[in-house]
Amino acid sequence: MVTMIILLILASLAIVIGTTWRPQMPKRCPACGSLCPGRARKCIHCHTWFPGLRIAAMLLVLCGLGGMVQPVQAESLQLLDCPAVHFFQDPCEETEAAAPQPVVPPAPVSQPEEPLFPRETLAPDTPPLMVKVFNDPSDANIDAYLAWHERKAERLKLVQAKLKERALLRRQPLLEGTK
Repeated sequence: MVTMIILLILASLAIVIGTTWRPQMPKRCPACGSLCPGRARKCIHCHTWFPGLRIAAMLLVLCGLGGMVQPVQAESLQLLDCPAVHFFQDPCEETEAAAPQPVVPPAPVSQPEEPLFPRETLAPDTPPLMVKVFNDPSDANIDAYLAWHERKAERLKLVQAKLKERALLRRQPLLEGTK
């Protein structure tokens, strides 16, 4: 066990030392033979990739060492003398297990049906008539919504026509001044 710990410490030291002082040393490209910076992964002259075998070999060694670690059996841990907690009785007091009484399910209480489109789930500016149509699509609600929508569309057309007319009147003095 101690040897495993020493091996893991030595392996981690090798990684730390290998990653701290090695990158500053220049590398020699195996293809063209020129020197490149130590942190380079690729030759700056011929663009050949440097072999990354050292890191892969170190990871392989560490994974192999990790497989040699064996699990240790732990002792059972018990914090209290009694496994059950009784707040209003003496601890570990034996209580007779009473026969469980059959539980009668309560009769279902008829609750009012929730609407499919509650006001909280809709946009704050959703028209009330539209909410009413979604929750109760009766003919009367649909007719009321369509009548409101037609009045709204007519008002929008009227306002748009007045805006166009007003814009033309405002442009006329500008057009007369350029002549």
